[in-house]
Amino acid sequence: MATHIRQLLDDFLKQKEGHLTRQKKIERVIENFLTPAMKEQLSLKAIEGDRIMISSASSGAAYNFNLLKEEILQEIQKQFPQIKTISIKTGAK
Repeated sequence: MATHIRQLLDDFLKQKEGHLTRQKKIERVIENFLTPAMKEQLSLKAIEGDRIMISSASSGAAYNFNLLKEEILQEIQKQFPQIKTISIKTGAK
């Protein structure tokens, strides 16, 4: 029983590490397109299935991000072709 639990925990941690690695890679791609001012206003909130969700504290930053969104998505899809959309929500960062 203890071995089984240990294996479950190891599998969970490996999966979590994989998700964090993917998230960091996606964040780096996004940050390469952003100005310093935009970086202060935008944050990656979640990656769910084939969708990336961005949160913006400023409607201006959200507007500027939307101008770059397709180009950012194409760059992300080079490493993660399963990602199909990026959505942005204006509100709290």
